[in-house]
This record gives sequence, structure tokens and C-alpha cells, in this order.
Amino acid sequence: MTADQLPLCPFCQTASEASGDRSYQSKNYSYSGGNFARSFSQQDWKCGDCGATVVQIGGHGNQILTFIPNDLMSLPDQHGGQDYPKEWLDWVDGVFLVAGRTRDEKLEAHRVLEWRKWVDEVARVKWPEFRWDENYNAADGGYHSWPRIMQAEHDHIFGHFYPSLAGNMIPLPIELARPLYPPRIPNSGMKFFRHTRVGWEPVDYDYSWIFGIEEDPIIRRNREFFESVFSEAFTSRDYKVVEIPNQYENQPLGTPGVQPWYWVTTGWATLEIGWRKRVVHIRATYDHEVDVSHIRSLAQRDKVTFETLGPEQLYTTEQLEAEIRSGSNQFSEGTVQFMLDAHRERFPEGEPRRERSHRNSTMAEVVIIHAWSKEPCVEYLRALVEKAL
Repeated sequence: MTADQLPLCPFCQTASEASGDRSYQSKNYSYSGGNFARSFSQQDWKCGDCGATVVQIGGHGNQILTFIPNDLMSLPDQHGGQDYPKEWLDWVDGVFLVAGRTRDEKLEAHRVLEWRKWVDEVARVKWPEFRWDENYNAADGGYHSWPRIMQAEHDHIFGHFYPSLAGNMIPLPIELARPLYPPRIPNSGMKFFRHTRVGWEPVDYDYSWIFGIEEDPIIRRNREFFESVFSEAFTSRDYKVVEIPNQYENQPLGTPGVQPWYWVTTGWATLEIGWRKRVVHIRATYDHEVDVSHIRSLAQRDKVTFETLGPEQLYTTEQLEAEIRSGSNQFSEGTVQFMLDAHRERFPEGEPRRERSHRNSTMAEVVIIHAWSKEPCVEYLRALVEKAL
């Protein structure tokens, strides 16, 4: 998008009208950068007349524009950069993007219904020679193996690219047929616009608060996944689950779009579990050493990350110094003192560091293993908990 496609600066326009001049038509914007990702984009401009920051956010098929007065931005840092208002950041992460994800999820569910209807009423009737599995997936090679007339029928309803069109087979409900209206915009001197077919339209504050916010699909699906995992893994055992911050993202509990992790206590073991990128990270800690032969064999079978640790050992500054000086590396005295000072700063005298040694034996107090999907996750948890009986 270029500067001339932006609306007039509302602050400059208001100031011009207050002075009796209703002819303000300036679009004195300068581009100041942007970020582009798979499902989210941002572009920034600066108004050359009043200094307002103009931020365009695109996400989940929706476009919004925010004019932020200069006095709401943080003071410039040593590099000349400024931070956006926290209220605006919280709204983008916790409201606008959540609303977009919720709408996308509902649209995808609608597309599934349309797809099944098309398969049952069109594909199975006109082309009975093609087979479909129980999930309505093509069992004969898919789209590229179909005759052209069948592809054309498909494209007429769903289009040729993902995400597919929606509403041609089953009409969309009203809330999905119209573009997302930015919900619950903050009322702190900022001005919001939304992009429509005719251009940029001001967002009405009162009207935006008519719309509610549903639970973030990312958080809900995470909870439903682990509830299902725990109910299958611990069928005959008492267990207690506590939600904890994501240990991989290192973000506080409740951060929008960040899946929480869980502590599960059962028997005399504590499990720490949560998504780490595309795998489920599982760490089991026992109150004494246990035989880990079986879980090791499962990890070797599935070729997944596996690590075991022994009991905690106290590690004092004196032990560290002795290890450094007896090692094969010949450190200078200055380097030795630097390492010792860093250790003392992190672990004050009288509070020796506790460390666990890496184990490659059949016995361990801590087991770490990664699961790629629900089924092995349940299997690993069952094997780990058997050691906690």
C-alpha cells in the first residue's frame, strides 16, 4: 500500500477544521518500515504534519489502520526508535488477532461442511468411480487425478487456491458473510480505520463494543488436546494438573497466542509437559532413581529426543575452581577469576548450585522425551507413570 491510498490524517483534519479551514487534503506521509509474516503483516508511516504514527495491521484476511498521536508514543531511544502504547499492543495481540483466529476457525469448519456436501451430492453422484475415505479425503490420488470437468466443478465452488472460497455450497451465516468489524477498540485518543471494498472507513468506538471476544482458539485447542491426553494416559490413577507458563516461549501465563504448559503430579513423579515447536516436550522427575529401560526403548524405536539425568549434586565454588584448574584447558588466571566471580554472582556463598549429571544407564531420576503426536504422547506418559506407582 502506498501513502496516497491512506485516508487523510484525522488529527490534522480536525485541527484544520477547528481553524475554519475545511480544505485540508494533504497526505504528507513517509514510510518507516514494516514486518511481514505468514499470517500477520505490519507497515508503519509517519504523518509529516502532526508527527502521528500510522500503523497498518493485516491479519487473518482483515486490515486495520491506527493513527497514534505522538504524545502516546514512548520517547525516542538512542537509535531514534519509539515503542507503541501498551494499550494498543495488548488490543492487537489479545483482541484483534484473537477475533481473527476465531473467525478463521469458524470459516474452516463451514468449509468442511461444504466439502462434505459437495462430495455427497456432486462428486459421488457424477463420478462414482472415485473413492473417498471416512474423512472425505480422496482415495484415488486427489484433485490432479480428476478429469478436467470434475476439477472445473470443484473450482467453481471452492476456487483453485487455499484458503478455498466459502459460502457457494452452503450460505454463510451473517457474522461470517461480512468482514470482521474490529471489536472493542481502546478509547485513548487513537483513531482506527478498517478496510472495506470502498476503501478505509472509520471504526465507530461504541459500535465496536457490541462485539464480544471468544476464547483464543490456540489456547482452547491446547487445553482440549492435553485434557484428552491426560484422560487417556492416566485412566486408573489419581493425578493433579496445574497450568504453568510456556517454558519454551518463556512468556507469562495468559500471554495471547502462547500455549501454556502443565505440571502433572501422580504417585511420586512430577511431569512437566507442553508444546515445544512441533513436538510435545515431556520431563518426568522422580523422588528417587527408577529403571528407565522401557521408556528408552520406546524413544529408540521412534527415533525421538531422549535424555536422562541422575540425582542432584551440590556444586560449590571450590569444586568449580578445582575442576577448572585440573582440566586439560589451561585458562589464564584472569579467566579463572572471571568464571568464579560469575558463579559467585549467580550462586551466592552458602547457596551452592544443584546440578544433575547426565546418565547413560538404566537408572535415572529425570527423564526427558519428545512426542510428535497424541498417540506416542499417551504411550510415553503411561510408561513414565508406571515407574511412579
